[in-house]
Amino acid sequence: MRNLKQSRGRRFILRRDIFLIGMLLAVATAIWLYGLQLRGGIDLPYAEIIYRGDVVQTVNLYSSGRFLIEQLPDVEFEVRDGAVAFIRSNCPDQICVNTGWLRISGDFAACLPNRVLLVVPAEDSGLDTITR
Repeated sequence: MRNLKQSRGRRFILRRDIFLIGMLLAVATAIWLYGLQLRGGIDLPYAEIIYRGDVVQTVNLYSSGRFLIEQLPDVEFEVRDGAVAFIRSNCPDQICVNTGWLRISGDFAACLPNRVLLVVPAEDSGLDTITR
């Protein structure tokens, strides 16, 4: 009778067991994702800043902060929460600044007076294309 009372009050899984299982799953998932990235299975989203036809900077969309490019110190960009945008420009019409946040593959914004383009490159669809 005594053993029966002791077994009723004891839990099968304790809180620390659940925590330990969760941590193990998180570590295993992180290792798996890292392995996929090394093999080229996952591409981190990025944006390109193109000045006068040349890519001058590539920006990881998972980073955050404001930055300038050395060719245009009067044009400021910001990246946060998986998106990038023009924040400040010395151009007269401010269309580039008013374009807003770019995050989807194929999005772009241009500041024509300064000859700068901000692009989230389109993913390769596997289709043949003709480029000039």
